[in-house]
Amino acid sequence: MALVDFDLKTALGADTSESVQRFAVYLPNQDRDQKPVENFDKWVDSAMEIMVRINGGVTQLPLAAGRFRVKNEDGSERIVGENTVVVYSYLFEPDDFVREFDKIKRFIDTFGKITNQKSVMVEFSGLEPSDDDPESLVYCTDAYMISKYPKAVAIEPWKDPTQFLPEGFVPVR
Repeated sequence: MALVDFDLKTALGADTSESVQRFAVYLPNQDRDQKPVENFDKWVDSAMEIMVRINGGVTQLPLAAGRFRVKNEDGSERIVGENTVVVYSYLFEPDDFVREFDKIKRFIDTFGKITNQKSVMVEFSGLEPSDDDPESLVYCTDAYMISKYPKAVAIEPWKDPTQFLPEGFVPVR
């Protein structure tokens, strides 16, 4: 397979350099018992607000249908359907992401606990050093299922956004 050797940034006349890392949170619209998540739109808005403030931009994908297997207590399995919104952000300022990550983790844990999620999936993708040659970079996508919520707080983010946003930011409303 031939790779294209092409300076797309110059050809497009792009003003800024690209980000090579992306962070995404998957927000299901129902809980582990298939009950609708209350205030789902507010949870999605809160995730977007946090990530735009930390990463400089954010995108919400439309509601997508998904399915997963669940083991019943008797050992049998069943298929459960849910709709999920993916909220993602490119890391244009990776240092900001690392410095403020605790706020993102607090949001994920709060969403997981308050909305009774068995787990919340996040995805991190971008260039990483190759296992074979640390001098070479390879593109990887890592997905993580979070099922413990130690940083959860007892209040929804839209009721007190200051606990989730970087210091000095005021939410847009």
